[in-house]
Parts: sequence; structure tokens; C-alpha cells
Amino acid sequence: MLLQKIFSVLIKKLEDTLKLLDRNIIVSETNLQGIIVYASKAFCKISGYKEEELLGKSHNRLLLKQSITNPFQSLYLRVLNQG
Repeated sequence: MLLQKIFSVLIKKLEDTLKLLDRNIIVSETNLQGIIVYASKAFCKISGYKEEELLGKSHNRLLLKQSITNPFQSLYLRVLNQG
């Protein structure tokens, strides 16, 4: 019983940490063909796309929405254009 409670608390803390990372760390994951299979909330925010607009799309063909003004925009474009 005690072990089960400890395990539940640890799982909750891990879930909270993963949510925090998802909101604050810019991450995208692609398959071997360069198709996006995961995009963090932070990645969606900086790219200007919703997650459903990104998933299944080619990573190297993404364009930032013109209306975004973001201090990371030029950095993102440089990284994107290197791939």
C-alpha cells in the first residue's frame, strides 16, 4: 500500500515535469523521412502552427507564419534552412 502511494506520487511529479518541459522546451521529432511525428507546445508557439498542422508534414518545408514577431524567429529560420 505504501509503495503504491509512493509510486503514484512519483508518477504525478513526472507527468508535471513533462508538461513543464513541453511548454518551455522547443522540440520536434521526425521519422527517418523527415516527417514531423511530435512537436512540443513551445515548438508550436515559435513556429506559429498548431500541432495538428505540423504532424505529418515535412520538417524542412515549414515556413513561419508572417505575422509572428519573435526574438527566436531568425534563429529558427537559420536552423530550419540548414536541414
